[in-house]
Amino acid sequence: MTTPHIIIALGNPTETYATTRHNVGFLFADFYVTQKALAPFTHKKKLHASCSINICACTKCIIAKPTTYMNHSGTAARALVSYYDSAPTDLIVIHDDLDIAFGAYKISRNKNAAGHGGVQDIITHLGTKDFTRVRIGIDARNHQQRQNQPGRDYVLGQFSAKEKALLPDIFHAILKEKIFSR
Repeated sequence: MTTPHIIIALGNPTETYATTRHNVGFLFADFYVTQKALAPFTHKKKLHASCSINICACTKCIIAKPTTYMNHSGTAARALVSYYDSAPTDLIVIHDDLDIAFGAYKISRNKNAAGHGGVQDIITHLGTKDFTRVRIGIDARNHQQRQNQPGRDYVLGQFSAKEKALLPDIFHAILKEKIFSR
């Protein structure tokens, strides 16, 4: 079997944050597991994450949602890389990005955290920024809720009904990306 494919979706673990913009990584992970009929998430205490562990085309694929809060995601990343004897370069980290318009996403590699606390914690714990990131845009600057609202409050706010309805289309587009066909 080849090196495991590890996807770490970022979010906050409590019900309070379940459907906030900051949890779009968790929402994507849930969508991915459901769409591909993958193994359900189970809590893995020593990995500090809930994981969906699958074998696809002779490759182990782990989709993880850290059980730590967002800004402590590096604990789970380091545990997953260590446990599965993987390199950070094998990671895909999926997270929200306030600098990208809602409906858009960007895939990047070997980039700085750009102010994202969860990504910075992963960089700190792994000692490298050389991993793939799927940055899902959550900014709706023309939306009434965004006007005069601090970024921290905005990311912890709920998606509008219209935005929620569009998330599956965004997630489908991301799943078509080459990085998910390995």
